[in-house]
Amino acid sequence: MKNFNFFFVSMIISSLSFGQVDSYSEDFDSLSAGDYMGVVGAANGWTTWSGTTGTAEDVQVSDSMSNSGSNSIYFDGAPGGGAHDVLLDFGGEYNYGTFTVDLELYADSGFYWNLQGNTSPGITFPLQMYCLDDSLQINDAAFFYYYEDYMNYGEWAHFTMHMDLDSNVWTVLLNNDTLASFPNAMINQVASMDLYPLDAHHDFFIDDVMWTWDTTVVTPTSDTTQIIVGGDTAWVIDGDTFEMWDGGYVPYGVEELDNGAVSMYPNPANDVLTVSFGRKVTNLEVSLVDIQGKQVFANFKNVDGRNQSLDVTNIPSGVYIMKGSSKTFNFRKSVVIQH
Repeated sequence: MKNFNFFFVSMIISSLSFGQVDSYSEDFDSLSAGDYMGVVGAANGWTTWSGTTGTAEDVQVSDSMSNSGSNSIYFDGAPGGGAHDVLLDFGGEYNYGTFTVDLELYADSGFYWNLQGNTSPGITFPLQMYCLDDSLQINDAAFFYYYEDYMNYGEWAHFTMHMDLDSNVWTVLLNNDTLASFPNAMINQVASMDLYPLDAHHDFFIDDVMWTWDTTVVTPTSDTTQIIVGGDTAWVIDGDTFEMWDGGYVPYGVEELDNGAVSMYPNPANDVLTVSFGRKVTNLEVSLVDIQGKQVFANFKNVDGRNQSLDVTNIPSGVYIMKGSSKTFNFRKSVVIQH
């Protein structure tokens, strides 16, 4: 079910615990072409917006296109042509730990899906991903965080949605490149994914769907190395990076790893925005652009050190992209300016 209403609600705060990993993956290859996912996948959370499975609202397995194996699921936006409002229920409302959703998508035209924040669909839309007029747009139903041309039509593309629910950092990646990373202004919680063709011209295939919820407590080993990332202490344990939280080791945020520990504060910003690079940079060029790609700051060149403060008093309220590049360091981060 599409939703283009932008509004704020209070974030949910809940008690935290660690020590659990839940996951689910589906490549559709053990199923038969024509199977309805709301029927054969019901035990794993597949259903529809209205709960009417095995009908035109439900999605069927297809053997005409796949990223791996032989099968996928196909969404046809043509009137009467195919499924709409298909839900993958994650089995609860997750508001702590880290939650990751991966999927492969093949589209010749537009597509749309969203994450729902509540077990009852239609209450909150904390993440929406859609392509209109060849532009990929990302929002949390309160702010836009990404708006650029989609360049992957006619090929399989790998999307990752990583939610650090402990820190309220939501990150969207395309083919392992970060598109947007932001604090969710809608609700820091996830419960299901809704797949929906936006209009009659949209058709797309989905394959290799996976979700993981991780609250694992990590125990240091002899291979543990202590490092400093963005001024914070982190630990590399058996090749993975962790931080200390509430007395336990928890996975270190995707944002810090993918963007070289760059952080911006306050976010939303009102008058002065400070960019912290997490480590000393040299000859870095920094610029701020709007979601249309128009530069709103003249480039700051030859930035050195660990921090840069910018006066955003005269920048209109909205969502912007901060870009930085040098010979050895690159980052791209979203920031909200709100007066």
